[in-house]
Amino acid sequence: MDEKGAKAAAASPAAAQPGRPLIAKHLVRIAHAQGAHAVAHGSTGKGNDQVRFYAGVVAHDPELQVLAPCGNGS
Repeated sequence: MDEKGAKAAAASPAAAQPGRPLIAKHLVRIAHAQGAHAVAHGSTGKGNDQVRFYAGVVAHDPELQVLAPCGNGS
């Protein structure tokens, strides 16, 4: 890991990464309550937060579209 990556990892709270699936669960719950067909998150292309959000949403509702600032929006 380079110096920039090490600084970013040190600045990230330890609970941030495991919290993504929990956030995704509640995101899906709120989407259902609102009658939404898609959800969005603001994760950048750094790390694998996009994967965590996408996997978390799809695990709870595979039909819900996941929109992201980077990627194909699948």
